[in-house]
Amino acid sequence: MEDLFRKILYTGVGFVTTASDSVQKSVLELIQKGEISEKEGKKIVTDLEKSVNEKREEFEERLNTMVSLAVEKFNIPTEMPDMPNLPFSKTASLEKRIKSLEIKVGLLTKELDIKKKKPAGVKATAKKAVRKTAKKATATAKKATATAKKATATAKKATATAKKAATTAKRTVTRRRKVTV
Repeated sequence: MEDLFRKILYTGVGFVTTASDSVQKSVLELIQKGEISEKEGKKIVTDLEKSVNEKREEFEERLNTMVSLAVEKFNIPTEMPDMPNLPFSKTASLEKRIKSLEIKVGLLTKELDIKKKKPAGVKATAKKAVRKTAKKATATAKKATATAKKATATAKKATATAKKAATTAKRTVTRRRKVTV
């Protein structure tokens, strides 16, 4: 806030300086044209500078009074209650730092909340692991079923082959009996 008033003051001084420069240039032009004497020109410039300095001091006093009234009226702190000798600029700097720290605390709080909610994430991960394991078990069971079907088919073939062998053996035995009788 104090910086703002300083900027306003310097802006006013800048305007006055610019106006003063313009008047000095105008006076020089009048001197060169011969409309006024050099002595009169110097007097005009000196009077102007004196008047500007008086008005500047008056302006500064008014501005300081206005600032003091505004500070009182709007209850703007100019120092920290716990530290009465601390200048306002330091107070503003501390306020900025406090806001920055509040933001950081808020972010850390959110991060902690997220970490606290991780068990739900762990549950989701566990569910995924169970699903994955179940899929693997299902795939393994399907493979085992396929293998069992192949084994059954092979056993059926072996049984058929054994029946054929038994039938052939019976025929052979029967033929031999016939031949030997």
